[in-house]
Amino acid sequence: MRVIVSGRGRMGQALRETAPTRKGVQMVAMVGRGEKHSSLPEADIILDFSRPEMALHMADLAHERGIPFITGTTSFSPEELAALEIIGKDIPVLVSANFSLGITVLSHVLEEVSGVLGEEWDVELMETHHRHKEDAPSGTAIKLLTALDPGGNRKKVYGRQGFTGSREKGEIGVHALRGGSVVGEHQVHFFGDQETLQFIHRAESRQVFALGAWTAAERLFHMPAGFYSFSQLLFR
Repeated sequence: MRVIVSGRGRMGQALRETAPTRKGVQMVAMVGRGEKHSSLPEADIILDFSRPEMALHMADLAHERGIPFITGTTSFSPEELAALEIIGKDIPVLVSANFSLGITVLSHVLEEVSGVLGEEWDVELMETHHRHKEDAPSGTAIKLLTALDPGGNRKKVYGRQGFTGSREKGEIGVHALRGGSVVGEHQVHFFGDQETLQFIHRAESRQVFALGAWTAAERLFHMPAGFYSFSQLLFR
């Protein structure tokens, strides 16, 4: 499987480092912002970890070539996601905020647990990342929020800024910490009457995400056209 990697950041480097561990995988090119894309070699799939504008450009390239496209880029606008969905009618497209197998399983579990416990249990989500992380809450935190509240009906309270009075029934608290070199930690707390349930996921290196991205690529390569999530590939 010949692969073009889009994005020369931390994830791009982690993909370069882990590519030799994947049987049958060959990285044929890595491209960054401002570099020419028209002369990229032939490939079987494109993996993107860049910025929304570059991700859309690479998705168009994958569309032109008729090959699968994977992106772990976050902060897409609703219109940009809609554009990727349209491309997914012709080629396999996978969009995921996190390629950790652990996070994907956690998201699956949280949807089940939240459905059972309902709004009688208070929920708080806290995520921690390195000082250079630009978006808050993280794309992974948003993914977990979607699992906790698939219908998007529950009130979200971010950081408790200006919080006065009692906590409202059904609301979900969201907190973002930034500092040091933390790769990523996500905690979800369910508070009931006289009992607490807690889930914690810690990523100890970016290789976790790179290895998950390779797993996604190997599975998407054999899928028909469609707009996929990572969990759909793992739990199908």
